[in-house]
Amino acid sequence: MKGQHHTHEHRIQGQWLPTTKKEVDHLGWDYIDVIIFSGDAYIDHPSMGAAVIGRVLEAHGYRVAIVPQPNWRDDLRDFKKLGKPRLFFGVSAGAMDSMVNHYTANRRRRSDDAYTPDARPGQRPDYPTIVYSEILKRLFPDVPVVVGGIEASLRRVAHYDYWKDRLVPSILMDSPADLLVYGMGEKPMVEIADSLHEGMPVEALLDIPQTVVRRPIEEIPSAGDDVVLHSFEACLADKKKQAENFKTIEIESNKWNGPRYQGKRIPAYEMIRHSVNMHRGCFGGCAFCTISAHQGKFISKAISAIWADPVPICMACTAKIWSGAKNARVRHACTPSLAPILTPTTALCSIFTTLWTPCRK
Repeated sequence: MKGQHHTHEHRIQGQWLPTTKKEVDHLGWDYIDVIIFSGDAYIDHPSMGAAVIGRVLEAHGYRVAIVPQPNWRDDLRDFKKLGKPRLFFGVSAGAMDSMVNHYTANRRRRSDDAYTPDARPGQRPDYPTIVYSEILKRLFPDVPVVVGGIEASLRRVAHYDYWKDRLVPSILMDSPADLLVYGMGEKPMVEIADSLHEGMPVEALLDIPQTVVRRPIEEIPSAGDDVVLHSFEACLADKKKQAENFKTIEIESNKWNGPRYQGKRIPAYEMIRHSVNMHRGCFGGCAFCTISAHQGKFISKAISAIWADPVPICMACTAKIWSGAKNARVRHACTPSLAPILTPTTALCSIFTTLWTPCRK
């Protein structure tokens, strides 16, 4: 199978992805395929993007390590400790845009961080996508850097930066990264890893879906079926062009076709530790939320997959399964003939019955 490159079993049952040299040595590895740097603490849960990407790559036979919240203000030992990966470095600012994580809507600095042990603030820089990439390229200029996550995803094209109060170009213009992956990145990350494993140079990876690359302006198509957005300069000159860009993106994106934190509390983990992922995306268009822009609008997880989720199901998490997604799941899960008459109350009773039976046992 493409991507299954290692004949030996390197995963230990219950083992987290390694985060230190000692853990790498414990696994007996003499090399690492992919090293992911994350602005969040490492939480091995499907709600956390860095963990998902790491586990997906691992399932395809790659050796993956994660460096959570590296110190960018000292001698950069966190960036050096695992050395060079065989394929590439991955960079994610974390589960939130770093500026939303750091500042309130009034631009006041927040006093805590839900994605850090003990909610300690200041454990990541502003714009880690840029800062981490710059450090890695300075230390290992010959190793490809691939950025992803919500910060990179939502800043992939010209956009209004609330904290700078101005329109800015794609974050790839400020970051020296070689590739940007946007949206849900499992498939493109595996394709990137497979391509680099097969010997392709990163400069040749120009047609992988959900990726952004820097190219000379003369290579931008002027005719044909390609959708071409207005340039950053055009958007600066005309706000309507910026609005047209985002309308185009909305339409094109939604076509119907560890142990290291022993004894510490990570608030974001407390919220999701007993939850079950029902779906990705949201059909809502709330002005304050970026889920539909990042993940799309359509439900993507089958009912059978929800019940097969390995997370223990209990009454405590029933509300989490129900709340926020009840109308979405009711509309998409039932048959067309039942959809008009199935009320949220009916669906809720069904969910309670299904969950309560195993809990009573």
